[in-house]
Amino acid sequence: MTGTISYLQLFTQVVNLNFTDQGGPLGSTMTVALYIYQMAFGRFEMGYASAVTVVLFALILLITVIQLKFLTRRYDV
Repeated sequence: MTGTISYLQLFTQVVNLNFTDQGGPLGSTMTVALYIYQMAFGRFEMGYASAVTVVLFALILLITVIQLKFLTRRYDV
């Protein structure tokens, strides 16, 4: 579960990998967090970046609930 959340929030590794060309050639290393950063601070579209952040939160919440439902073990007392 934490691995999935970390994967969806991947940012610093991509920025450190190629700082001058964020997103890599043809956007091959573009992540959702990097996209939000570019929208907010590169293009100054704060409202759009906030909306994408809410969608990312909902996606992480949905995936977490699904993983908790199917991947947890039930113990009999």
